[in-house]
Amino acid sequence: MHNPSFGGNTEPLGETVPAVTEDGDSIRVTWNWGDVVPPPMFAELGRLGARADGWNHSFYQVPTFYINSVGFANAGTGARESALPQEAANSPLPSTN
Repeated sequence: MHNPSFGGNTEPLGETVPAVTEDGDSIRVTWNWGDVVPPPMFAELGRLGARADGWNHSFYQVPTFYINSVGFANAGTGARESALPQEAANSPLPSTN
């Protein structure tokens, strides 16, 4: 994970090795963090406590389908399955000429 994207002191987020799986024409890259200091933006906007569980789940299907889901929830509340996860998702589109 590109540590500067989260802002501030975000270790061990930048040191975590993701799980990568391939299935035909698709690739899934999954990062999960437990009981870490949440990045400042997520902590403030999500009103998170001092510790959080986080995730970044990326899915790519060739030739152009991409979904990236990243978020945090208070530690011990179930991460992405939490009742109150703070999540951002994007699905950029390729340029077409």
